[in-house]
Amino acid sequence: MESVEIQGDIELDIDNLEYDSRLIKKNGLFFAVKGYQVDGYNFVEQAAA
Repeated sequence: MESVEIQGDIELDIDNLEYDSRLIKKNGLFFAVKGYQVDGYNFVEQAAA
C-alpha cells in the first residue's frame, strides 16, 4: 500500500465513505481502488463533480 502525504487544512466534515463513484454524496470521501476489471482512479473526476 502506498502512503499519501496530506497538505493543507485537514479539518473536514466527512459524512460518507464510498468506493463507487456513482454513490458519492456531498461531503463524501471517494476511495479510488484498482480492481480486477476496473481502476477506480478512472472515476475520480466523476466523483468530484
